[in-house]
Amino acid sequence: MESSSGRPATIREVAQYAGVGLGTVSRVINNHPSVSPATRRRVEDAIEKLGYQPNLQARRLVKGKTETIGFVLGNRDFLDPFHAKMLTGVQRYFASTGHQVVYTSLQYSKDSSADGMVLPKIIRLRGVLDGVIVAGTNYPNLLEALDKVGLPYVVFGNNMVNGNGRKGHDTVSFDDVGGARKLAEKLIQLGHRHVWYIGRTGLPWFSRRYDGYAQAMEAHGFKPMLCTDVEGKDSTHFGAAAMTKLLDGGEPVTAVCCGNDVIAFGASKAARGRGLNVPDDISIAGFDDRDVCFLTEPELTTVRPFLEEVGAECAKMLLAKVDDSSARFPEVITPTEVVVRGSIGECKAAACGV
Repeated sequence: MESSSGRPATIREVAQYAGVGLGTVSRVINNHPSVSPATRRRVEDAIEKLGYQPNLQARRLVKGKTETIGFVLGNRDFLDPFHAKMLTGVQRYFASTGHQVVYTSLQYSKDSSADGMVLPKIIRLRGVLDGVIVAGTNYPNLLEALDKVGLPYVVFGNNMVNGNGRKGHDTVSFDDVGGARKLAEKLIQLGHRHVWYIGRTGLPWFSRRYDGYAQAMEAHGFKPMLCTDVEGKDSTHFGAAAMTKLLDGGEPVTAVCCGNDVIAFGASKAARGRGLNVPDDISIAGFDDRDVCFLTEPELTTVRPFLEEVGAECAKMLLAKVDDSSARFPEVITPTEVVVRGSIGECKAAACGV
């Protein structure tokens, strides 16, 4: 519905229809929290009935912001399921603030110079984005390039490689150390003493998860045991090769903490291929709570990061960065939880050497 004169309705007519002031209508349009639910409904009804369309471009000029955020996925396949969950959290948060999210991907070498890196055009064009959320597997040279552009950004910290200089600020991470520690604790509670860790510890996320596992083992007086030096063209084959090496090594192994779920999937296949029952003969657990957990038999115990919460925290921090780009915001670490499924069980006394 238009105004009675046939032209588009104005904000003044919306205020008059709703029986409120112009400032109240403005606060509702901008999703400001200082409006009562009843008043907000009244203004929104007026906007709908009058067909009022806010002048978004004028609002952006007044604010000096585009209200558009970039989500950059570095060195990963087109929006893999892991990061899709993060993006869902980002989008849901920004939907509540009136911002739109633009997704782009970027493949680059860790050896590229910051000056020589070709950033996506939407980042290079000034005035298009208010800021960027950096997800995927990334290296310091990308952050250096963003610094040169002068665009505020927040980094997903878990998959940052060689980024210790950025640790502690402008990042959001989930607690992989604590999650791995709790997983190892669970296996120890089930009577396991010969618990191994399988993972490529040359990568920082696998190394941190090994640290958490090792903390639990050492706290109970057990020696951490690591299998990392095997070949595999992908994580599934790596997990299978590592499990085969453990089983052929002659040392006792009753449970395995794997660096991620895909490694655990490969390890489980190898164990079953050797005639072992999971979990009666050996317990196997992963990390990340990916869909592959439901492809194992039995279903895979894992550590679940709350990725939508990670995305929402990235969005929240980025808005703060946009308002004050010179500020450094302390790292936010979100919780993880152990999800127990059928792939782990109590250790048999004989197998545990008790």
